[in-house]
Amino acid sequence: MRTTLAYLLCGIALLMAGNAMLAAPGQDRPGQPTQARVWIENRGSGQAVPVSIENDSLNTPLRVQVTGSPAVTVGGSIVLPTRVVRQAWEYQVLSVPFGQNPTALLEPLGLQGWEVTGSQLASADGGTLLLLKRPQ
Repeated sequence: MRTTLAYLLCGIALLMAGNAMLAAPGQDRPGQPTQARVWIENRGSGQAVPVSIENDSLNTPLRVQVTGSPAVTVGGSIVLPTRVVRQAWEYQVLSVPFGQNPTALLEPLGLQGWEVTGSQLASADGGTLLLLKRPQ
């Protein structure tokens, strides 16, 4: 009786493993994403979905109806004077010791208007030198 039960459980386990292998689709290479097939069912005009038209023959005009756009007018009598001015910058170098979190050093400087330029230089003591700038 025990051997029959053991054979029955092994058979069920093999059937379940076989079904699991058949359920997963085959892939050419690991990590391949699934195909993007989506069914969109709109049940009213409030559920519109943006559409991108690709590979379509645009030899003929495409009819488009725009609804709900406000009227925009620009007054031609308003003229604002402008001038081109070169922005002057103030620079500072911040030394961050090796192993220290730089956020504690950068937060007070950020409140003063300083920002990191993205340039990092290695210092002689193994730390990092950060170049900061702010408008003058």
